[in-house]
Amino acid sequence: MDQSVGTSNYQLQMIMNRRLHSFTDTKNASLNSFAIKPHSINDPLVATVGEDGRIVIVRIEDSVKDHVIEDADASSIKAILWPRSNEIILANGCGQLRIFDPRENKPTTICHDPINIRVPINCLAFHPSKVHKVASGNNKGGVTIWDTRKLTEPEKHAQPHNSRVWEVFYHPYYQELLFSCSEDGTIGAVNFADFTPTFSSQDSMNAVKGQNVTIRKIGFKSNELPINSIDYHPHSKLLISGGDNENLLYTLI
Repeated sequence: MDQSVGTSNYQLQMIMNRRLHSFTDTKNASLNSFAIKPHSINDPLVATVGEDGRIVIVRIEDSVKDHVIEDADASSIKAILWPRSNEIILANGCGQLRIFDPRENKPTTICHDPINIRVPINCLAFHPSKVHKVASGNNKGGVTIWDTRKLTEPEKHAQPHNSRVWEVFYHPYYQELLFSCSEDGTIGAVNFADFTPTFSSQDSMNAVKGQNVTIRKIGFKSNELPINSIDYHPHSKLLISGGDNENLLYTLI
C-alpha cells in the first residue's frame, strides 16, 4: 500500500494472486483466516489457514511460500492468531484450540472446551495487553476465555447469543469487556470483571448478572438478520456493525 508524501491518499496494489489452499489440483479450498507475524517489519510473514486443514506461511513481497504445515488439522481451520513470533493459535471445526510453533509441523498443545465438545469455534481474538488471554466464539452462541499458558480447560464462559458467533474482540480500555456479534442479529457485550461500563443505547436490552459476568445483548429494532462484523471506536464510544441487512448499524456505548 503506497502513500503519497504530504497527502492522505492511499492506493491499494495487487501484490499476490495465487492459490494457497486446495483439496486437490482442481478443487480449491476456502481461505478462512490469516494473521501477520508480530514485529516482522521488512518483508512480513503472513500465515493463512483454510478449509483444507493446512497452515501456509508466505512472504508478502515475493509471494514465496516460506513454510507449509500440510496436516495442521484433519478438519477445517476456522481462525488463526499469531500473538508471538514462536506461537500460532488455531481454532477448528471440531471445537479445539491448537498451538503451533511455526518452525514445527506438529501442535505443541491441543485443548478443547469440555462444555462444548466438538462445537465449531468460528473466531478468535487476543487480549490487548495480555497476549496469553484468548477469546473465542462458537457455533452455539457462546464465548470463551482461554489462558494459553495453561490450556487444561477454558477460564471462563458466557452465553450472549443463541446462534453462531462470527466475531469477537476486546474493548481496548475496559479490557475485561468482550464484544461479539452473531447470526441471531445481536451484539453481545460480556463483562468478565466486577465493573459494568455505562451503556447509553436506547436499543440495548436488559443486562443479565451472573457470577462476575454481566451479559448485555444489544439489538436493533430495524434488524433481525445476522450481524457478521463489528468494530469499536473508543474515543467516540461508537460501536458499529454490518450484516445481512446490507446496512451499517451503530450505537453508542
